[in-house]
Amino acid sequence: TGYSNSYSVNQSIYSAANPSSPTVNAAYSNASLFRKDADFVFDLRPPALEKIYNPPAWLHLGPKLKHVIEADVQYEYVTGINAFNKIIHFDQTDILSDTNQATISITNRLYRKDKSGNVNEIFSWRLSQARYFDPTFGGAVISGPAGVGARNVVLEAAELTSFTFLDGPRNSSPVVSYLSVSPYPFISFNWRADYDPRRGKFVDQTYSLNVRHGKLFGSVSDSAITTIPVLLPEANQVTLSGGYGSTNRAGWNVAGLVDYDRISGNRLYDFIQGSYNTNCCGFSVQLRQFNLGIRNDNQYLFSFSVANIGTFGSLQRQERIF
Repeated sequence: TGYSNSYSVNQSIYSAANPSSPTVNAAYSNASLFRKDADFVFDLRPPALEKIYNPPAWLHLGPKLKHVIEADVQYEYVTGINAFNKIIHFDQTDILSDTNQATISITNRLYRKDKSGNVNEIFSWRLSQARYFDPTFGGAVISGPAGVGARNVVLEAAELTSFTFLDGPRNSSPVVSYLSVSPYPFISFNWRADYDPRRGKFVDQTYSLNVRHGKLFGSVSDSAITTIPVLLPEANQVTLSGGYGSTNRAGWNVAGLVDYDRISGNRLYDFIQGSYNTNCCGFSVQLRQFNLGIRNDNQYLFSFSVANIGTFGSLQRQERIF
């Protein structure tokens, strides 16, 4: 990979009084940089263990259930990236670093088979942890001041969990748990959590419960972060949403969303969206209210859609509630 510019100095200085706000001293070298690396991956997947049995009739899960246990061991070795701290970071390619690691995962799955012969997964639970034989990732991970640490982001850690955990060199990752339960078509539950043995607690976790009955739907979710401030600020936010209809349903559809911060006791933002669809076109309107301290304002967004042509307006697809 070739870069037209690079850092000559890339150093973050953290204050013990305010560890979540680093002062970054960076100078460009105005010199190109060529990076090359060698990557070896070995993936071992032993045969799965499974058992078929008849569930109790009162659970209404169908005549047959299958329990499957899967194991996965992946070893990865990357070398040749000797100038990690000089690379200007834009995307995941730029945070690739040297590594010598093994990742072990165990997954439990539960499948249901109905009377018509249809099979679907109603339960899955995956546990993963990585062992780092090179704690510094080839020198890419720095320690930072004693008692404060430094926030480090490398590709191997970001691929394991969406929450950063590298505040310095370490020999293993947190235990990453992902649980998904959907026993019936109208309800689903998801729980994602990272347990860090170094700190002896769950450092972050998110859960969501989704329910749908006919045209009505609702959900509740919570995201809690309790790791050290240099990695992520403490947070605990609850989101409630619900509505009537769906994205492409003909006629009127309406939905709302509220986000509540349990730490400050304030509502952070409220969204209300309404739409009307016909056979050929439709329009949507959304009102947003933000109360983030440094940002307190209202937004009015709209969109107009024509079938097989496109969508026009300020309300983007990723910004819609439904």
